Amino acid sequence: MNTILKSLTVLSTAVALFAAPASAQTMMMHAGAFHALGAPTSGTAALSEAGGKVTLTLSALKTEPGPSLQVWLYQAAAPVKGTSDATIAKGKYVKVGELKKFSGTFTFAAPAGTKLNTYKSVVLWCADVKTAFAAADLK
Repeated sequence: MNTILKSLTVLSTAVALFAAPASAQTMMMHAGAFHALGAPTSGTAALSEAGGKVTLTLSALKTEPGPSLQVWLYQAAAPVKGTSDATIAKGKYVKVGELKKFSGTFTFAAPAGTKLNTYKSVVLWCADVKTAFAAADLK
């Protein structure tokens, strides 16, 4: 049931993007559902590009509150439960923002020069505690 809901959320995000007027249309490149690592988390991540600008959208996100909860575009596949936080922290990533709220839909502009094909997942990282809350593969 949970997998079906995640798939429907990704599908509805894609439909919303492609239903936009032609002048505002965004070509979605990658999307995936979050899975919990250190904190119960649900929702989806979608990476898109329009006019040369890369945007990350987190939809229907729900996670535990945490100080300095960063959003990373991660070059490797999403870490799985049991992967050490030290291993995750050693991976290559770019920080695209921080979460100040822990449920809802959020949009982040990736730094200029970000290449979509370089990043394979999104990681929610609590900098103060040095632990990964969740991750989503971008497919």
